[in-house]
Amino acid sequence: MNDNRPWLGLVLVALAAVSYAANSSFSVVAYSGGATPLSMVSFRVTFTVISRYALLRLMGVSLVMAPRDRNISLALGILLAAYSYCLMEAFDRLPVALAVITFYLYPLFMGITAYVIGQDRLSRALVIGLIAAFVGLAVALDVTGESLDLLGIALAAAAAATFTAVAIIAAPIAKRHGDPRPLVLYSHATCAVIMITISLIVWELPLPTTTRTLIAFVAVPVFYTVAAVAFFAAVTRIGTVRTGLLMNLEPIAAMVFGFTILDQILTPIQVAGTAVVIAAATAVKWDSGRLRTEA
Repeated sequence: MNDNRPWLGLVLVALAAVSYAANSSFSVVAYSGGATPLSMVSFRVTFTVISRYALLRLMGVSLVMAPRDRNISLALGILLAAYSYCLMEAFDRLPVALAVITFYLYPLFMGITAYVIGQDRLSRALVIGLIAAFVGLAVALDVTGESLDLLGIALAAAAAATFTAVAIIAAPIAKRHGDPRPLVLYSHATCAVIMITISLIVWELPLPTTTRTLIAFVAVPVFYTVAAVAFFAAVTRIGTVRTGLLMNLEPIAAMVFGFTILDQILTPIQVAGTAVVIAAATAVKWDSGRLRTEA
């Protein structure tokens, strides 16, 4: 897309990163008022499907896909539901910044997966980044200090692994179709059906009980939708690689929100470990983009 305002792409990425971080932090506020990860995900994905469908129809975007690609997109909703729940549950068990930084192992998981399935070669940057990221994560989680919720860490890591699977499977579909928005809508539609069905089966649909937490509950899907729209708009203006690199602002924003909204304070050593993970993820994303450009 030709645009004489390249700065707008940077603004959109910043908006996406901050909105995703706000979505995470406001979820924790909603939990404090009685909401649960299941009710939060169910409400968020339902709002997302309705708002995205309305927006795409308003924009005149065709939702027609090849039958095979459409069916795969719908099936991806199963993985999307698992990823969404795992990450939301991790936010309930860990400081938001640590849950987000654990999730940010996904660029390394994607690099390894691409190598295993033959989509990419194993670069030096990936090997170094993988080692650095796990060392940084160990420091950030302060594994020798105060114990953290191990299940929360496992859930955040599972979210990263599941998100990797979604991205790897979705990439060729988006490339064939030329527009990822119908894919995103179909996968979220399946996710919504799954989460609502589970909520009805276990009858877990609690809403926050105070005005403050109810506002946070409603704000979560709004931030999530704004983030998704801003992210895809940024990709069309400055490309996938630059957008992916700048999305590393999200863990930093999560730390800021965690401190200002949730009174979650990381120690200096945890901040240093977080910085190492962000640097490793950035290096891997940059190297992946460079290799694709050279190919």
